[in-house]
Amino acid sequence: METIIPVVVFIQIFICEQDTGTIFDRLYQILSKNFHVTAYDGRYFHAKSNPDFIIVKGQTLPRFTGSDFIVLVGENGHIGRDILENEPFPIIGDSANEHLRQALVKSQKPVIGCGLSRKDTFTLSSINEDRATVSLLRDINTLSGVLLEPSDFPFCLSGGLSDIELLIIAAFSILIDLPAADAGKI
Repeated sequence: METIIPVVVFIQIFICEQDTGTIFDRLYQILSKNFHVTAYDGRYFHAKSNPDFIIVKGQTLPRFTGSDFIVLVGENGHIGRDILENEPFPIIGDSANEHLRQALVKSQKPVIGCGLSRKDTFTLSSINEDRATVSLLRDINTLSGVLLEPSDFPFCLSGGLSDIELLIIAAFSILIDLPAADAGKI
């Protein structure tokens, strides 16, 4: 029997990444364990009725209506102008992604930076084959309004992700208040 954990807000996730789809695939695997998830990456459509999350991968913004949404920008992912012209929403991205940096400078939208620098909001404190500790380096509010102060978050790893992909997925999990135990192996 499938256990569904209710989500306070319905969240739509838009992912800008290269064709490999690693963030998209892993996020779908993590969220579909405990939530109803509808996902579309241009090739496959996984539909659930009354989803808690909708995950879409692409370069241009689909028609998001009336609900909260989050944009994740992976390594070398491009973010379209139509995304930047929309209302404020969280953007979680690779701080070393030059395309993202240039787009955000022009739009003046803030980004939750993920990378290996002290300037980033999320960085890696430690990593080995099966565990990583992700460090939050500055205060941030989760989507439910909880203020998180700088701290470390442990995650179990299943492999196959770059450090930046790991950080983006961990940052997303923390932002939506998804406990590491529920995220399972990232």
